[in-house]
Amino acid sequence: MRDRRRRVSFERGTEVLDSLAHMHTAAEASDEAATSRCAVQPLTQTLTAKAHRPVYRMHRYFARRPHNLFSALVEHYSRPNQLVLDPFMGGGVTLVEATQLARRAIGFDTSPIATFVTRTELARIPIEEFRSSVSRVLKRFHGEARYLYTSECRTCALTASVKWYEHSLEVDCATCGAQFLISEASKLGPGAWECIRCHARVRAAPSASARTSLVRMLIECDVCGPSLVHPSHLDLLRQTALDHSRDGVLAANAASIPMNAIPDNNMQRESALHKKGFTAFHQFFTTRQLIALVALRDAISTEDPRLQDHLLLTFSSTLRFANRMVTRNPSWRGDRPLEWVGTGFWLPTVFLDANLETEFARRAEAVFKGKADFNGPPDGRGEGSISEVTDGAPGAAWSAQTRSSTSIPLPDDTVDLILTDPPYGSYVHYADMSNFWNVWLPYDRELKTGIVIDDREEAVVARKQFPGAKGPDDYRRLLQMVFSECHRVLKPGHCMVLTFNNREPRAWVALVLAAVRAGFRVIPDGVTFQPGVANYRHTARTRRLGSVHGDFVFTFVKSLEADTEEPFEPRLSPLAEPAILARLESLLLNGPLTPESLMNRFYSSVVPDLIDFITSSISSDEEAGSLLSAVDKLALFDSVHRDRLEKFLDYDGTHWSARTWSR
Repeated sequence: MRDRRRRVSFERGTEVLDSLAHMHTAAEASDEAATSRCAVQPLTQTLTAKAHRPVYRMHRYFARRPHNLFSALVEHYSRPNQLVLDPFMGGGVTLVEATQLARRAIGFDTSPIATFVTRTELARIPIEEFRSSVSRVLKRFHGEARYLYTSECRTCALTASVKWYEHSLEVDCATCGAQFLISEASKLGPGAWECIRCHARVRAAPSASARTSLVRMLIECDVCGPSLVHPSHLDLLRQTALDHSRDGVLAANAASIPMNAIPDNNMQRESALHKKGFTAFHQFFTTRQLIALVALRDAISTEDPRLQDHLLLTFSSTLRFANRMVTRNPSWRGDRPLEWVGTGFWLPTVFLDANLETEFARRAEAVFKGKADFNGPPDGRGEGSISEVTDGAPGAAWSAQTRSSTSIPLPDDTVDLILTDPPYGSYVHYADMSNFWNVWLPYDRELKTGIVIDDREEAVVARKQFPGAKGPDDYRRLLQMVFSECHRVLKPGHCMVLTFNNREPRAWVALVLAAVRAGFRVIPDGVTFQPGVANYRHTARTRRLGSVHGDFVFTFVKSLEADTEEPFEPRLSPLAEPAILARLESLLLNGPLTPESLMNRFYSSVVPDLIDFITSSISSDEEAGSLLSAVDKLALFDSVHRDRLEKFLDYDGTHWSARTWSR
């Protein structure tokens, strides 16, 4: 009986797919008309995504798309000196690639770090003068570094520099009362270790008040070379003195150290920072790191103002290697610190306090390489105001601003191409994570650095509940506001091209709803898939079961006339659960597929039907909200709820396959 009910569910889903096929056929005539209104045909060539070029390695930012894909899109959809807009600027790929190809480019983002990073990528600087400036900064900082990162060689007793200090959490065993170091215990599972005395299971997690001890050091002697050692009695005394001086250091440098409170937001909740006692950003740093960072920024402040931004970029980039979330993985990195990944505030039980002088010098090399790769637009033009870039003023190639694109300060029908990578729903919380860098930069009223970021108009979906948390319909609403502005400023017949990648059906529905409700239409073959960079297959986001590695590329057109077609019938959603299950089964008829391949084929198949359905069936924000609410409850693709799919499909741990039904 149970198998019979499942079979009936699939049959209903098949009926939905058949109806959608008829609806898709009915939409083709409208699509052909849309094609004649678009300036060009969509780019359908499949490209091999390349790793980030050096200009994008100067400073970390989130979810940068393959530069060669964006370069190809700019070249395909626009001509030299035309105006390209990116309303979700992010790490600046659109602006860099557009100006590289002699286009004018404007970008907006609610994150000051996105603007700061993009401006430094695009700005032209005298590279050799910058190199000399870095040398002067390091020379001024060397005295402080010598004091903070010094020990004695265990072989020859000469003074040696310390490349990093390793600290371990101390824990108490509730069973026998023993105190021990996590670094000396065997791990039994997530958050659990074995007591070194009674072998009981002990749970432990870092907190602001937890005790830590200096356990190892990597020192480098000019005579004997590097060696991994235990701290000497003198090293421990120095560490104790630093620990006891923290309150005094904070008081004496309150204007330089980020005393900003960590706001109650999604990433705070996910990492339980407030519960662990982490309530201010300075708590992510040891006392040694705070002293060193203040001294380094002071050394930067006396340099040529023309070079300040790039020196601060180097400083900001160094923060990833100088905080309590840095650890090490000897089998992967050897003795080099493993930097904070930047996608969550995960505090390790054993962390490294790395030599800031060494890390700053290394990050400066990344900036040198980045500017050698791209040191401003090759045609010699540079930064201009929004109006100067829009009007094509001589010498004005680009403008990057910290502002929401829900209100775009451009006249109607002025932009030749919109090329962007919208926020990915709940995958990345840009402001939450960017605050880590932003509070360390000097206050700038126009750029909005030096403060906690205003995220009220950031288009994200919170996974946790807190005051002001945004839901799927907030995400859709903000995207729709931005896309409506994009529709207004885009020239008639021109295209808005965006890349997107998500495992969650609600994110796809929100995106398509926002674009269609804003007045855009997808042209035939206007949804294609581009594989991702092979080296980036194992990031935190793409490791999730079934995640799609790559990007779907949408080509939307601003129609020359209002859409007057009658709604298609019947109004059936391709994301109704029976339709999803039937589609998955049909995709597996030719053989088993990995979770990634199945998700890729599923979304490649369903997105065109979803666009047709929304275009023909959703005529109000209320209907949009109802559809999104229904889809939000779908948990079929959540790895936590995989058992729901296993009621209908078979999974052997690596591949999904269609079930053989008993007759």
